[in-house]
Amino acid sequence: MGKITSMEYFRVPPRWLLVKIMDDAGNVGWGEASLEGHSQAVEGCLDAWFERYTGLDADDIEEIWQLSWRTSFYRGGPVFMSALSGIDIALWDLKARKLGVPIYQLLGGKVRNKIRVYAWVGGDDPSDVEKQALARRAQGFNSIKMNGTGDTCWLDSPFRLDEVVERLKAVKALGMDAAIDFHGRVHKPMAKQLAKALEPHRPLFIEEPLLSENIGGIMQLSKLTTCPIALGERLHSRWDVRPFLEAGCIDILQPDICHIGGISEMKRLASMCETYDVALAPHCPLGPIALAANIQVDTATANFAIQEMSLGIHYNNTGQDITSYILNPEVWNVERGYIGILSKPGLGIDINEAQIRELSKDAKPWVSPGFRGPCGTNIVQGFPKQEQYVAHNAPFFGETIGRVANRIRGARIESLNGTPVLLAQNDGENTLHGGNIGWGKKVWDGPKPVTLRNIPGVENLVDGESVEFTLEDPSGNEGFPGTLHVSIVYTTATLATDDGKEVRVLGIEYQAVLADDDDVQETMVNITNHSYPYNRRDRCVHNYELSLTLGRNMDPNIRANPASKHTRK
Repeated sequence: MGKITSMEYFRVPPRWLLVKIMDDAGNVGWGEASLEGHSQAVEGCLDAWFERYTGLDADDIEEIWQLSWRTSFYRGGPVFMSALSGIDIALWDLKARKLGVPIYQLLGGKVRNKIRVYAWVGGDDPSDVEKQALARRAQGFNSIKMNGTGDTCWLDSPFRLDEVVERLKAVKALGMDAAIDFHGRVHKPMAKQLAKALEPHRPLFIEEPLLSENIGGIMQLSKLTTCPIALGERLHSRWDVRPFLEAGCIDILQPDICHIGGISEMKRLASMCETYDVALAPHCPLGPIALAANIQVDTATANFAIQEMSLGIHYNNTGQDITSYILNPEVWNVERGYIGILSKPGLGIDINEAQIRELSKDAKPWVSPGFRGPCGTNIVQGFPKQEQYVAHNAPFFGETIGRVANRIRGARIESLNGTPVLLAQNDGENTLHGGNIGWGKKVWDGPKPVTLRNIPGVENLVDGESVEFTLEDPSGNEGFPGTLHVSIVYTTATLATDDGKEVRVLGIEYQAVLADDDDVQETMVNITNHSYPYNRRDRCVHNYELSLTLGRNMDPNIRANPASKHTRK
């Protein structure tokens, strides 16, 4: 028996919130209350609770859990349950350490000797996904999870289906299993098509194909696909989970031990799932304490399937990882897709408290970049890959237009180099966007990294990069005289505004030079990027601010134009 004497929390990079509880006998337990992007809110909840729990018996884990739940008029939700999770995990760790046993012994004992795990890979192109999957395989993983898609419209282009399938095929070709995480970004009409397209390639599961709030849609989808459906990271109690189990619309539950109420609620959920023949695959892109707590439950759970772990995950870009805050990092070594169970007392990991205290001194709260808005949403139409432009022959979406953008009336230039010029007709009697095979239909050389360019009219840019594409357009192509050496430099960077916002900026710089080996002294040039503003999520661009900084612009109301001359100087 021991009374709680102190509770502390530590915000540490990259985005974790760790909790320490001590009793009057000096016994210590560690928990994790990470809620990505909302750590300050959880800290406020912990501050409010710490005084309430000081003096309570640290062994009475269930009593403290019920006290937290039943004495709170406004209960549940991610903030409340994340705070409760941190306390609950710490109390289990304290009790098991005091008794000299791993937590799984207090949960009924082990039902397995190793834990199947998977890791996350990023990338939108199959070659990128394959490269990252190979890196994961070198680490010992044989299962991965990858992003399904970005935000999609209610009814989007079929090529979006092809992208997802090609990424899955790239991983399966390596002999690895792969789960697809849609993050709830897909709407029902597309979710049905995606599930059907993925079925022949047998993903491990499809995660959050629709938002958890749309239980009706998930029920309909579950009747249309043989792909196992998984969700649960945004459910925060057994009461949130119950409707999905009763509806029979999920195959795998993915509760997050830091958001669901800790070890106590996770073990209750595992038993609930078993009665509905639903597997448990805990969600855990978080820290070492959360992972260790999951492993303890997994070890004692009959219907456990596979465990997520955040080793080397993309957001760990501060230099800290799940190995950074423990003294026995070898417990996370992966061999043939498995890690060992954690058999040391408590959580089974040795906490490096000195490191935690040091790195928590100046730790800033992590801010989620989100999934929509001007800084995160593609608001122009186009294809991400060259072969899709070729396959779909789209009407100039996102292309570089040249040699002359817009129409040239009658496909005729009255005088260049002292003589009239006849051009290819591809728009009735006119020449449109450079003719039948304009620059938007050609394959350019590049991209080649170049020195960061300034963007005229925009100052104080940070985190920028520039790449160059080049093209040689021979004399006589589509009727235009003179060989041109053309260069386009794209520059992307971030602009910090006076009101604290971060705005993504794209600069496009065009240059066209007449070749010296031609007798031609002048030609006609009018280059542009043919962008159609379009918001994939909202189907409109209302509430988005798009600024164009231009040196010159053309009257958009004229039906055809004589363009401009480019004269050798």
